[in-house]
Amino acid sequence: MLKKNHTRRELQKAMLALLTSKPFANITVNDLVKQSHLNRSTFYRYYDDKYDLIRNVEDDFIEKFMVFRKQFGILNLENDALEAKFEFCRAHAVTIRTLLSVNGDPRFERRLRQEIDRAVETKFNLKTKNAMDSMSANFAKSSLSGAVMYTIGFIATNPDPKLVVPLEQNMKRLILNGPWQILKEVSDNDGQQGSQTK
Repeated sequence: MLKKNHTRRELQKAMLALLTSKPFANITVNDLVKQSHLNRSTFYRYYDDKYDLIRNVEDDFIEKFMVFRKQFGILNLENDALEAKFEFCRAHAVTIRTLLSVNGDPRFERRLRQEIDRAVETKFNLKTKNAMDSMSANFAKSSLSGAVMYTIGFIATNPDPKLVVPLEQNMKRLILNGPWQILKEVSDNDGQQGSQTK
């Protein structure tokens, strides 16, 4: 069993390594066995094809993400939870960064986004009274999910521990004050345009 898990991990690492230099569509089983120093028969003992392998890599990460989400809540703004989020993203930085890159499988981003959407829906049990409420709620959910998704990618790309505190502060400001207010605070037009939009 230990050897089986080791071989699977080697093939998964090979996939991630190859994705740093070429798109998933261009990766072949030959590339994977060469990168992992295994033979084709070993590859096919564990996976049906490269799609089965990439799904397995993605499934492993999504499963870890779901466990983390249930334990800490990805929308929890307490300092300990924010630090835990940073550490989780840092621990899985290579996987996140690689799977979300232009070379990764686009389905992964959709799957991760669905998990984040579920977390947002779980956190806020919204009762909309009309179509306008529903539209506002959907827009807010989408914005919040997008911010979380971006933050995960940002941490994976910038895993420096010195960023934990500033990132925590900025996440809280963004979530609690909203992007419009923050952009107004940091803009250099000194409020000349007020609340106008372009």
